[in-house]
Amino acid sequence: MNQVLIYSQDSCPHCQELKDLLTHNDIQYTVRDIDKHEKEWDAISKHSGVEYVPTVLLLNKGEGVGNILSPDRDFEELDECLQLIQTHLNE
Repeated sequence: MNQVLIYSQDSCPHCQELKDLLTHNDIQYTVRDIDKHEKEWDAISKHSGVEYVPTVLLLNKGEGVGNILSPDRDFEELDECLQLIQTHLNE
């Protein structure tokens, strides 16, 4: 099964809104606080070229690879992000 990782900060209202959307749509996810996982976040933000949260890492469990969804690069609205995540999970 594919996995959804949300890179966020506790003080970020957009992060909480995305987590609420995912929960409301019965999508399981793992939260990675960027302050607690700094090295991991540095690698993700360097690879994506975006330093904004919420950033989503969509992992393909069987392949060990994934896609990064970043605000202002891959989506403008959180509903768009939700649709991209749902598409990924249905592949």
